[in-house]
Amino acid sequence: MKIKFFVCLFCLGVSICCAHFIYEYYKLHKAFEKYFTKDNCSLVMDKYYYINCYSFEHKGPKAIAYELEESILNLRETSERSKYRYDLEVPAAYRTYKENYIDNKYEKGHILSSKSMASTSHSQDSTFLMSNIVPQNYQVNQGLWEKAAQRERRVAKLQGSAHILNIILYPKEPSEIQYIKNRIAIPKYFIKIIKTTNTEECYAIPNENLQNQDLQFYKVDCKWFI
Repeated sequence: MKIKFFVCLFCLGVSICCAHFIYEYYKLHKAFEKYFTKDNCSLVMDKYYYINCYSFEHKGPKAIAYELEESILNLRETSERSKYRYDLEVPAAYRTYKENYIDNKYEKGHILSSKSMASTSHSQDSTFLMSNIVPQNYQVNQGLWEKAAQRERRVAKLQGSAHILNIILYPKEPSEIQYIKNRIAIPKYFIKIIKTTNTEECYAIPNENLQNQDLQFYKVDCKWFI
């Protein structure tokens, strides 16, 4: 992924120069391809900045992949604030809405962190689609999953770039699945895979109250997943 620069000049008595920083189209890493098949996904959505494997059964994502680049992460973050919105690409029967999270103990958890796509308002907006949101334990949302997102950005900055795969694991037995409003399934585990040319890091974080808030405690062998 590289930055493209488009410079627009407007002459209205005063010359104004505005630079727009645009992300390049994300191409799925070969090591991640098995998670984005028709057999695994009800719907594979190309969001330009990332790819989402969406499950109709769970009304949520099963995998989300993207690339982070040092040059883009080092840009100034957009000052605009994004709003949650439902995803029109998801058929109406399987959509989720921000209102589904009112009055329940689970928070709206971003799988792809908005801070990892904060260099433009459009890229940041894409992370506020409800198809990128799952019911997340508040400790995980504000603690370990945030630390994992910080780690992916740090690795990308240190290595120049990093490919990221997030896997969302739900209970295998339908009878064990719990739901919030609108029958949105509650994930059991969140997997974060950070892959660079020379390194791989993988973390498995349970979606529950956790006493140990040290991210390294949840590090696992990447061979389990890729």
